[in-house]
Amino acid sequence: MKSISIICLCLFSSFAFTAERENLLTDFHKENIAVQKEWDNAMTQNALTGAAGNNWRVAQHQLFRALDYKLRNTSELQKRLDILNKFHVLSRKVQKIYDTPRKDRGSIIGMQIYSHIAYLMQQQIDILLLDNKTELQWNRLANAELVIDGKEVELKDGIAEYCTVMYKENVTLEIILFPKDTFLCRNRNFAVIKTDIRFAGNDDYSSVYLYELKNNKLTLKAKCEFPSITKWELSEDIFTFFSGDKKQKIKL
Repeated sequence: MKSISIICLCLFSSFAFTAERENLLTDFHKENIAVQKEWDNAMTQNALTGAAGNNWRVAQHQLFRALDYKLRNTSELQKRLDILNKFHVLSRKVQKIYDTPRKDRGSIIGMQIYSHIAYLMQQQIDILLLDNKTELQWNRLANAELVIDGKEVELKDGIAEYCTVMYKENVTLEIILFPKDTFLCRNRNFAVIKTDIRFAGNDDYSSVYLYELKNNKLTLKAKCEFPSITKWELSEDIFTFFSGDKKQKIKL
């Protein structure tokens, strides 16, 4: 009888945690819609900067709630320490971006800084709210090595940067991989990798790639014909990049 009670308690706890996660996802979705509405209604630079600042504040509040949820639902000490360490790393990145020199950078630099901080926070939020099965798949992809533009790059929690030459100048490109841009197809792991310079105002330096995980390394499957995409879709074993009305199909 005692063992049955313990099993029932574990099942109840699992259901409760799942329900809490779903509630957080629902709440965050509503909050993000409100943030997007403010962006859409911003007509001046001051309004855009204000919307970016609000985006940061909302993302920060969501991050703390997601972190609290993850820590309470992680029993192993080492995993809890890993979660806190990743939060510390993110905090240092945020501070470094916030300290970006603003002199002679124009009136949009504030908006760019706040937006980039919110973007990094959103990536961490999405990771913290992954279910256990998806988290295992994510970790395999998010910490893999890849060769991109002839450069050997190692992802760390889905983030990396590397130096290359574009338009006859040295530039530093960023990779910020989101869980939503990874997928499983017929037991094969894939990732949509996007590269760009920090604070990009257009897609002049951006590129999009499809990679497949093989032998613990990400291998290039295809480079997108367009510098940026509006979405991607998977239908059976056909993957499609979309850029406005244009599309590129790839058989997996």
